[in-house]
Amino acid sequence: MKKMCLLSLLTAFITAGCSSAAVEPQLSLPSAQENPVQESPSVSVSEPEGLAANLEVPWSITKSGAVLYITERTGGIVKIDNGIAVKQRVELKKKLADASEAGLLGLALDPDFAGSGLAYAYYTYTDSSGQFNRIVTLRHDNGIWKEEALLLDKLPSGSVHHGGRLALGPDGKLYATAGDAGEAEIAQDRGNPGGKILRLNLMGQCRRIIHLQIPMSTATVTGMPRGWPGRMTVYCMQVSMATAAMMRLMKLNRA
Repeated sequence: MKKMCLLSLLTAFITAGCSSAAVEPQLSLPSAQENPVQESPSVSVSEPEGLAANLEVPWSITKSGAVLYITERTGGIVKIDNGIAVKQRVELKKKLADASEAGLLGLALDPDFAGSGLAYAYYTYTDSSGQFNRIVTLRHDNGIWKEEALLLDKLPSGSVHHGGRLALGPDGKLYATAGDAGEAEIAQDRGNPGGKILRLNLMGQCRRIIHLQIPMSTATVTGMPRGWPGRMTVYCMQVSMATAAMMRLMKLNRA
């Protein structure tokens, strides 16, 4: 008998002024058995072209027009324009953590980035209270990126599995993958944002967080590939310590 996955939503409020909760879209998540891996016919691939060298632990890559931006876990962002790579300074409000897999991770550019310089970043930091991950806005101006607003703080962090992928969806919301910080059981803890995909409502003063629960007992979400194959469809990479990596297709039932 095929196993059926149930998906639950957990809403939380991180700013004042949220007096009522609107009904949120549900997710449908097909099982791996319903979507077996199929072999594709062989295709010819052209020789790769090098764009930049000597990067320091490159992690996320995004683009604005023909210009590429690459985050380095050590704290820099490399801009590649017309084949010329330039490392740009990033000024963050917290000290970057130097744990394994940690540092400056995800980067997503606002749709109006070319005019506003607004972007979103995910990074691991340490302070007197411990080591955590946070999601912030960055402002790019004259080759310098400066942290401005805090969107979400104190996401779980540990020795590994920090998460960090960011993507803006066609619904205007920001999606982020949060790691399980090496504690696999928190992926199924509805009260903990770790090991899940988070959706942030960026509109207005009420920034709402939706935890999109991944229905697998020891799974942590590690990535969201670029692009949305449908109006409200996204692929995510899911890893279990007991099994292999798995690609999942998630669909929102309504926008």
